[in-house]
Amino acid sequence: MSHDQSKRPGQLILQNLKLFDQAAVYFESEIVPSLNAELSNLFKNWLEGKSWLGAVSAGAELHEFWCAPVHWRDENEYWKAWFDLDVRDPNGTNSYRVASLFGLGDTQYGFRFCPDPSYFSDKRSWNKAIASLESEASLELGKRGWEHEGKGRYFRPFQLSTDKIVDAWNDDDWGYTFDHLQQALDQVHKDFELFSCFMQVVEEAIETQ
Repeated sequence: MSHDQSKRPGQLILQNLKLFDQAAVYFESEIVPSLNAELSNLFKNWLEGKSWLGAVSAGAELHEFWCAPVHWRDENEYWKAWFDLDVRDPNGTNSYRVASLFGLGDTQYGFRFCPDPSYFSDKRSWNKAIASLESEASLELGKRGWEHEGKGRYFRPFQLSTDKIVDAWNDDDWGYTFDHLQQALDQVHKDFELFSCFMQVVEEAIETQ
């Protein structure tokens, strides 16, 4: 990118500073809260419908969400694993989360499988077991769109459609823009047994070390 090209975004902002300020304020005070309210309702209804545990919490911009089947928590309320809704690289993105959610930012949104190595053993034993495995469960997860990020963590990206995003705002109804999110949630529910098998295989590998 040339010097002139790198300066172009700043020129456009400064030439339209009043409009940019109004747009940024409106985005943060009106659009984001409206979207968060709809997301919160969707997540809570999904958890209730699937009889899973999880929580919706306020994030820096979009609400954060995690979920897991009940039996992944032991009698002492320790979790062996859970699923997070997050961007692919939380520390490497400069985009608004809303933009990334709709596939317009510099990173991807998705669900991440997050096992807790300390539940099974120590991190060293867990990582050693992961490195030695090529289980049927992990291969099947790859076929279903789950990408191994290393150390037993998997990420499955999705993005919401922008086709009706303006209509959703005008109609005060984000529901019909959430189809891909609903599908992603249902895929998490469909695949959790594979992750249970994956954790069992890892646990067995740790025991034989």
